[in-house]
Amino acid sequence: MAGAGVPATASGAEGGPTAAAASGPGHEQPLGIAMEGFPSPFPVRFLRLVIEGETANMAYVDLAPRGKPSGRTVLLLHGENSDGGACEPTVRACAAAGRRVVVPDRIASGGPRNRP
Repeated sequence: MAGAGVPATASGAEGGPTAAAASGPGHEQPLGIAMEGFPSPFPVRFLRLVIEGETANMAYVDLAPRGKPSGRTVLLLHGENSDGGACEPTVRACAAAGRRVVVPDRIASGGPRNRP
């Protein structure tokens, strides 16, 4: 999960991407094919899936409760053109309230880490 979704592309005076935007804002090194190095406020795990004969790795966060556990789990699902990073404030609030929080990045929905 990263920020509020895929990093925006900067535009130069001619309307094309600037040199700084070529590797993405805030990235000093190129990202790996599985988006290694994409910033995430929480540890990211991957679940290998086979969908219509294609293998894909679905990124997700499974965050343990902070403080006294309530015994409850919250599943947060992000919108179409974002990733689980859009849920960061809610993830933090739920975990602080003692809830386990699970946030999958939907396959091919705009989330940066969910690539086949």
